[in-house]
Amino acid sequence: MAILNLSLDTNDTNRLITLCEKDVRFVAAKSLTQTAQQAQQKIKEHIQDAFVLRKPNFLKSIKVYPANKQNLQAKVYT
Repeated sequence: MAILNLSLDTNDTNRLITLCEKDVRFVAAKSLTQTAQQAQQKIKEHIQDAFVLRKPNFLKSIKVYPANKQNLQAKVYT
């Protein structure tokens, strides 16, 4: 039978939390941006189905403002 003892120093714990926080913010920003891009595609599809577009450039004007680690907010806008 094996006995395993684990211990974490407070400094190690704080360092681990800091590293994880950076990774979590990056993953959250990436996920928000990808979700906004998917929403952008669905909005474009809906507009094409619901309206008669006389100018095809309108669909190109629907843009995504990506999220980043400092600002965890993505936007779909025209």
